[in-house]
Amino acid sequence: RALSLLGDAQMRGVELRTKGFSACKKGSQWETALAIIVEMPRRAVETDRVYFEAAVAACTADHNAERGQKALDLSRKSLAAFGILDMSRQSSVELGPEAYAQVIRVSSRAFRWAIAATTMKTMQHDRWAPDVFQYAAVMQSNSQVRRWEATLDIFRQLSAASLEMSTVCAMEALVAYGIG
Repeated sequence: RALSLLGDAQMRGVELRTKGFSACKKGSQWETALAIIVEMPRRAVETDRVYFEAAVAACTADHNAERGQKALDLSRKSLAAFGILDMSRQSSVELGPEAYAQVIRVSSRAFRWAIAATTMKTMQHDRWAPDVFQYAAVMQSNSQVRRWEATLDIFRQLSAASLEMSTVCAMEALVAYGIG
């Protein structure tokens, strides 16, 4: 259904194109959102910030899933959202900081520390300043897989950024310092 809207989208403008992504987000159909954003260039439908951010939001939406399925789903969502960020950069479409934050958040929850860390670096490269929540998520994702030195490196970056320390960041740093 959402892909069929794509054909009509060329004639009816932005509102219709974003409806597919909104429906995907509400219905936890992140795979469909990914398929739409991949299919858009193939059908010569122009992509822009609105579409990429909507696709990232659909991929990172938190829906209740069974415990075992949720871990696998989070991991796949993390990879999909990171892929969409990469597609936007390849298309020279600059996304806002919330899109990066969403990818960091879902990647951290999925134990995808490399994606979380890379996304934060990309965010900084694209001239967006991570906030304390992004630092905390990347620290947690590194701590979850016992990457103590990386956790401390992120803590040092947070300190250098002169952001107000959160309890989560302080606890992750203390644990990493004590073990690492």
